[in-house]
Amino acid sequence: MKTELRQLHAGEMSALSAMLNTAFTGDPDSRHFEDGLPKMWVDDDAHMTRHIAVFEDGVMAGAVGIYPYNVTIGAKSLRFATVGNIGVLREYRGRGYMRLLMDAAMDTLASQKIDVSRLGGLRTRYERYGYEMCGTNYVIRLSKRNAEEAYPGGTGITFVPVTQEDSGALSLIRAMYGASSIACDRGDDRDLYRTLCAWKNRPYLAYKDGRPIGYLCASPDGASVAEHGAADASLHTEMLCAWVRGIDAYEIRAEVYPWDPALCRSVMALCETFTAIPATQCKVLSWDRFTDALLGLRARTAPLTHGRVSLGIRDWGMLVMEADADGTRAYRTAAPEDDTLDALTAARMLFGMTPPALCAPLSEEKLRLLSAWLPLPFSWNGQDRV
Repeated sequence: MKTELRQLHAGEMSALSAMLNTAFTGDPDSRHFEDGLPKMWVDDDAHMTRHIAVFEDGVMAGAVGIYPYNVTIGAKSLRFATVGNIGVLREYRGRGYMRLLMDAAMDTLASQKIDVSRLGGLRTRYERYGYEMCGTNYVIRLSKRNAEEAYPGGTGITFVPVTQEDSGALSLIRAMYGASSIACDRGDDRDLYRTLCAWKNRPYLAYKDGRPIGYLCASPDGASVAEHGAADASLHTEMLCAWVRGIDAYEIRAEVYPWDPALCRSVMALCETFTAIPATQCKVLSWDRFTDALLGLRARTAPLTHGRVSLGIRDWGMLVMEADADGTRAYRTAAPEDDTLDALTAARMLFGMTPPALCAPLSEEKLRLLSAWLPLPFSWNGQDRV
């Protein structure tokens, strides 16, 4: 038996597609991945070299994808990478190929100097590689009754489907999405459109009084709004209400994020229910850069208590966070620190949903400051899974 682990190249897209579809659905022609993640399916080196595959006697037995991209958090640019679309054919399982692929992915993250990696999957499977639940997404359920009571006379907002050829509409969407406090670089218009269409969603521009005021992408029945944005914050909630009033479903499900307090206050005041959920699983490699960006973003949403906190992170170093009249900052030092946390605990405390006191026993002074600063306002939009 000969085993080979290597990077894929142009010309191997069909084999990768068939293998992943078979591993996940049992049918090589199910189009589960092509329809769900259209952005990744281009048969050139730029897209295929993002995958590492394991071959047994010349047969592709499994693969993993490592997809790097830039993410802007506030005014800071970070390098992220999704690790995903990892699968091994059933007949090749139990031979250590999943671990082999994940080890190769972790080596790739290090060589590409990634700041933060994310993935989706079983928590107990991936926490051994340093991934922990991070961020907060607020899931709202907005009903027709909510919308009709908020805007009894209607809104006058209409929606027009967006096509891949509509460069003007895509330019407007790019600008509105790019104004978000957390935004991914979505590439050219082709990749932007495919991102909006991930998981079979459909993009629309919203118009009022003849001018575009926002956009959203939604499931075919309209009941799940995967992404939404508006040029005018005061019209954002009104746009969501107009959408639910115009579809057959009684209510919509959408997500809002902690870095957008104005929208949260507006829509949470009238929606039927809202629930906080973990945003995604993250492996933090650059604790200082990630924390620095989010601490600055946190200061935009509300004034921060002035102070300084230091935390040791095992196998990384000491993280120092400061807030004062000159602003906020987070940086790394080599000084020893009594309060040393493992990476999973540190991720839960800094970027998770739970109060610091529920994550680790720290001094009263540290808990006082951290409880005022945390959680940091990280979120994740599922349309950017690749």
